[in-house]
This record gives sequence, structure tokens and C-alpha cells, in this order.
Amino acid sequence: GATLATNLTTTGASATSNVTEGIFSLAGYNFTSGGTFTVEDGGTLKLFGANTTVTTPTLSSGSTVEYYGTSGPYTLKDYTYHHLTINGASTTFNAGSAETIGGNLTVSNGTLDLTTYDFTVTGNVAVSAGLLDASDSACDLDFNGNVAVTGGTFSAPAVADATSLTVAGNWEVSGTGTFTHNSGTVVFDGTNQSITGSTTFNNFSKRISP
Repeated sequence: GATLATNLTTTGASATSNVTEGIFSLAGYNFTSGGTFTVEDGGTLKLFGANTTVTTPTLSSGSTVEYYGTSGPYTLKDYTYHHLTINGASTTFNAGSAETIGGNLTVSNGTLDLTTYDFTVTGNVAVSAGLLDASDSACDLDFNGNVAVTGGTFSAPAVADATSLTVAGNWEVSGTGTFTHNSGTVVFDGTNQSITGSTTFNNFSKRISP
């Protein structure tokens, strides 16, 4: 991998920048690419806090953006994410817009606060420490893969309707993980789903396609 120790600018429209594999950590410094900036399958772009000036990357299938920090709150960039990881101890990262995550959403440390925004996750959702906070009643969550809370807390939307939290994969709350239902509803809308561990639901619904 590579970690910046100062601001970096590449010049010229043909000066393309590619993260082909490993981790490219901006460490809080600015990065400006004169040409395109692409994070390829297997590559990780690591952002410290907000990382104010960064050329908007093309995030290929299989790429990861990881946020970390030491204070905050910070606001997530409005990228077209594949995998998104939150890994900042005692740090809050706020969503600034609705997002569709093409791969997995992982909270391994710190807080991801979705505020009032909708999130769609194509892959799996994993919370191993910290907090995934979707408690605002305006949030709609569409999780199309598995949900695993093995540490930390997943706080669900505080509204009991059929669209605020839908899950198409398996559900697990285990270890030191906690699910806070906030008097809401979880709708399971996949096929051959399983629920493991210990979960206290408020409203529980299973949708079966005709």
C-alpha cells in the first residue's frame, strides 16, 4: 500500500491514477489527479475524516472505501460506493445524501449515522463494533444481503411501516451485538432466510412472493 505524507497533485489530462490493489491512504492530505482516478477490484481508498480535496474516484466493482478518524463528526462523500467500511474509534460519520452501496456495508468501529437518508445495500451488512444509527423515522433501509450484528449496535428506523427496513438475506445478532428496534418493523422479503442469535423485534413481517 501507499500513504501520503503531504498533498499530492498529478498534472496533465493523461495522468491517470489507479489503485490496482492494496490500500491507498490519503491520511488527511489532499489528492488531485489531472486525469481519471480509479480504485480497481481489490483496491482500497482510505480517507481520514472528510479529506477535503479529493478527485472523485471511479469505484470499480470489488473496490473499497474506508473512512477513519479521531474526532468528527465528518460527512461521507457522495460517491458511487462498492464496498464501504466505517472504522474510526470514537468518531461519527454522517451521511450527507441517500446512497446505494453496490457491495457490502461494514461498521467495524465508530458511528455511521444515516441521519434522514435512505440507504440501499446490495451486498451484506456487518456491524462488529460501534454503531449503525438509522433511528430517524425518515430513513428507509433496503438490505439485499445478510445482516450480521456481532458487536456494537444497529439502531433501526423508528417507524412501524413496511418500507423502512427490508432484509432479503439472513439475520444474525450474536456475541456482544445489539439490535435496537425503536418500535419499528423489520420486513423479511427474501427466500430461504434464517434468523440466528438473539433478537428482540417490535414488529416482524415475512413477505412471500406469489
